[in-house]
Amino acid sequence: MTFLNVKEQLGIPKYKQIIVSVEEAIENSLLQKGDKLPSINNIKNKFSLSRDTVLMAFNELKTRGIVHSVAGKGYYIKSVDLNITKKIFLL
Repeated sequence: MTFLNVKEQLGIPKYKQIIVSVEEAIENSLLQKGDKLPSINNIKNKFSLSRDTVLMAFNELKTRGIVHSVAGKGYYIKSVDLNITKKIFLL
C-alpha cells in the first residue's frame, strides 16, 4: 500500500488523490495487470477516510476500465492502459 498517497492539505478531493495514486503506480510499473488493490477497509483505516470516499474512487477507476471487482475478493487491476476516451453526449 506504499503507492497510495492521501494528504489532508492538498486541496484536492481525497477520492481523486486515490485515483491519481493508482494511476501513477501503474505508470511507474508498481502495479501490473492482475494485481490486487488494498481493500476498502484497509485504505479507510490507514488514511482515516469514510468508506464512501474510497468506494467513490474505486467506482471511478472501475468506470474508466482500469480496475474490476470480484465479489467477495476485492479489486484488481484490469488494464494498464490509462488513455481512456471519454464519451460526451450533447443535445
